[in-house]
Amino acid sequence: RVAGTWEACLRFPPRWAPWRGGVRCPPPWCAQKQGALAVQRRGARGAGVTTARGAGAPGARGDGARLGARLAGAPGPPHADRGAARELRAGPGGDDGEGWEGRSFADDAAAKEHDSTTQQPSPHADAGGGAVPPIVSEAFRKVAADARAELVKGSQPGAAARARRTQGWVFSSVWLSLPVSSPVISRVHASQRSEMDKSIVGTQVLGKDGRKCVVYGMGIAEESSFEQAMGREGCETHAFDCTIRPNSPAVVNKPFTFHEWCIGPTDSKIDAGNAYLQGGALKFKTFAETMQTLGHSSVDLLKFDIEGFEWNLFETTLLSAKILPAQLSFELHTEGANAGAVQPRKVAGKSFEAVNALFLQLFDLGYRVVAKELNPGDQFCCEFVLVNVGRA
Repeated sequence: RVAGTWEACLRFPPRWAPWRGGVRCPPPWCAQKQGALAVQRRGARGAGVTTARGAGAPGARGDGARLGARLAGAPGPPHADRGAARELRAGPGGDDGEGWEGRSFADDAAAKEHDSTTQQPSPHADAGGGAVPPIVSEAFRKVAADARAELVKGSQPGAAARARRTQGWVFSSVWLSLPVSSPVISRVHASQRSEMDKSIVGTQVLGKDGRKCVVYGMGIAEESSFEQAMGREGCETHAFDCTIRPNSPAVVNKPFTFHEWCIGPTDSKIDAGNAYLQGGALKFKTFAETMQTLGHSSVDLLKFDIEGFEWNLFETTLLSAKILPAQLSFELHTEGANAGAVQPRKVAGKSFEAVNALFLQLFDLGYRVVAKELNPGDQFCCEFVLVNVGRA
């Protein structure tokens, strides 16, 4: 622990754990300030891996970029270890047991001086620093198993009666089954209206460095800012909506391709009283037909915000699709949602138990919930982002 100032640190000899006056000197920087020989240590010691053990430590709350750099062997700045932080020494041989108390930098230098370029990589590391230690993988599996168990419990008959009726209770048993944070998942800022923004996984690689990226956006109405944003990100983006005209300002001269059909069974119907209907014959194509027509063998992201019609889309198309999108971003509307935007009959009976049953099916298809955001204006609507862990 570092408590006090660097000046206080300099008053004491450079040792691994010099406790003097409540000050513990971080060894590498303390040694450098005293002019001692800089020592580079093997494995995790050379990488400067830290783990935060209290509030106030930068990186303690999901700083994936910092952790990735450290696992890859990139040294961190001195301030990265301030606060309650502990330097780990766990090289390939697991040398934690030799202890560090009373050991000087000079002693360590004489015994283990070498260039960091000769260090042997960890068996769990890769060149890009994207290593996932076994303990992290085990933790993710446990989180996913617990999330599934909650869905099973919540989908049982009578579960709704036992649910705690708090804000957003309809979605309370849908837990994050693959919790990731920035920068792995990030907000795509689509417009000045924050409700149009979406959380998406992997925006730093989708459509970048020659990687092909295919995005389908369903349900445009008069708002296509998300589709525009994904087009600008470099993704081949297609927008689908059979309720608007092809000369609509929302789709003319935009960085995506617009198609005048809705995705769903060919016998689907939209009520004449639908608020988004602009007239004209309605055309539907199935998800498989759409992919075939456009010549796509896979879809990286399927986004839909279709005001209650998503239940029919799931039941007739997505849950039985032979080719599943790698990522889903959608708003789920349930019984009790604002009738001005969602036709009540479209969501009749779609409440707590139905929500859990749906997400249980999605889980068993390989999807994991990475983001969940309750609609601030309607507690019966919630936005979700799911990724398919079965997709290569």
